[in-house]
Amino acid sequence: MNTKTDFYTKKLPISVYYWQGGVPKRQEGKGALIMKKPVMLSVYGAETMCASCVNMPAAKDTYEWLEAALKRKYPGQPFKMAYIDIDEPPNDEHIKNLVQKIRDDEYFYPLVLVEDKIVGEGNPRLQDIYIEMEKHGYTAVKEKNR
Repeated sequence: MNTKTDFYTKKLPISVYYWQGGVPKRQEGKGALIMKKPVMLSVYGAETMCASCVNMPAAKDTYEWLEAALKRKYPGQPFKMAYIDIDEPPNDEHIKNLVQKIRDDEYFYPLVLVEDKIVGEGNPRLQDIYIEMEKHGYTAVKEKNR
């Protein structure tokens, strides 16, 4: 009998809750993550193009493209999204600090955050965003062959 108590070496069945149509459902599995609440994705940008981002989509286009891609990848698993215009940021200290860093050229825009973790800037990679979403318990739905 294996006496190790390490989570990664012991294969114990656990109950997992996942979101389907906004309602948590129970699923039995081994080592699956639990999505506790819908994740907040924030896209910071402006109508004017970033000087270093010529030939890339505008921040608003990135926001719309990202929303569509995530809905396809994680159907029935809700998430929240916010577009933050760096020219007119909301009255929130945390947001204003990030906006100032973008203006000071510490970050390129569009700047993409999952919760408070920066996952992409300038030309964000979808794979990096998927990885962070899955750390929060989202599970990808396999696409059917067409």
